[in-house]
Amino acid sequence: MAKLSATIRVDQVQEDGKVNIKIRVYHKGTRYLPTKFYVMKEQFNIPEGVVRKSHSQFSYINKELKLLIAKYETQIMKMDDLDTLTVSQLVKRLKGRKKQNADLVEMLKNKTDRLKKKDPDKKTWDTINNT
Repeated sequence: MAKLSATIRVDQVQEDGKVNIKIRVYHKGTRYLPTKFYVMKEQFNIPEGVVRKSHSQFSYINKELKLLIAKYETQIMKMDDLDTLTVSQLVKRLKGRKKQNADLVEMLKNKTDRLKKKDPDKKTWDTINNT
């Protein structure tokens, strides 16, 4: 089973002193998934994988990190072929979920366009396009 945890890479400190909080994915090796959160390296407790109380939004960020890890764990639990995947393949699949959502939006737009071409006089198209 893959293991996930929040961490920072102290070797990747930006010029302003902040580091990106990442989700560490361990499964036959280690890879990291970036998050949208940045903190000063002193504001992160690496052994516990949490933002320290010295950060003004520590509670919010810690909650969001837990939710993100839970989301990834749920995705992993649904994978029937996990044992055959490398850590790179696993990370690629976890990242791919966002792309699948974008593909769905594109697919629906294409379907709508095809329906418009079939019946361009239908009044509902104006309603759909204005939403």
